[in-house]
Amino acid sequence: MLLKRIQEYEPRVASVNGLRVALQSGPVTHDDFFRPSGVLHNTIVRAKQFNQYFEKGIPVLAQGEHRGVALNQGQTACLVANMFLCTVPSERSISGGRRVMNEQNFLQLLCDGDYPQETAKLRCFLVYFRDLGLPS
Repeated sequence: MLLKRIQEYEPRVASVNGLRVALQSGPVTHDDFFRPSGVLHNTIVRAKQFNQYFEKGIPVLAQGEHRGVALNQGQTACLVANMFLCTVPSERSISGGRRVMNEQNFLQLLCDGDYPQETAKLRCFLVYFRDLGLPS
């Protein structure tokens, strides 16, 4: 079911083998991820806050620009949640409508369970969302 939902936003996702591998022997288990009010639920709740946090789109810097962009914890969690679920809105929602990032999602991490370093990265994000919990 998760695969089909992700494919609605990102058709290139052929499998979630990376997620399967990460949940098999990681600190966040399959049950932790899929239980009601578990990691997946919390991640979805965070992702749905996109319009609340990014009314004017995702702020980005142009190449060579010398200034900063600050995101609070809620904005960061929302953006990472959308990247995890492969639901980052199209480039039109990114400031200025220009292409600014190579990948705006975790496609490779979710799909590829063959590389331990990719599995470790995915586990870090699973722990992040587990520990973050629901927004207050």
